[in-house]
Amino acid sequence: MSDRRFGLRIRRPLWVVGSLIDGTRERSFRALGVDVSDGGMRLHVVRRLPLTPGQTLALELNLPNRAEAIWMAGAIRRHQDDDALASAIGVRIVAIADQDRRSLRDFCVGERRAQLTALVHAARAV
Repeated sequence: MSDRRFGLRIRRPLWVVGSLIDGTRERSFRALGVDVSDGGMRLHVVRRLPLTPGQTLALELNLPNRAEAIWMAGAIRRHQDDDALASAIGVRIVAIADQDRRSLRDFCVGERRAQLTALVHAARAV
């Protein structure tokens, strides 16, 4: 199985709340999600969290066009230290309700459509 995502990715940053079960304790965190798609996302997190590839996270994502949060499980595929304070992790969505996946996909398509429309209007204005 490939580690690459094929879904439409959007650049708009979205806040994500996550939980990591570390032994017997749960560690909650907030992260900035970017390159979001219905298959995964990149999360920027504080570096003090012991996140490594292979771990599974519980994630909560709030979309601007939806009243209820989307809950999902994500597996860490990649880990990279950005600097002394933050790390970036690549997360593949491994469990999500079908309706929530459709909502996430529809949100990504709508965001992309809005970006392309803005580009077309900007090009016509030149």
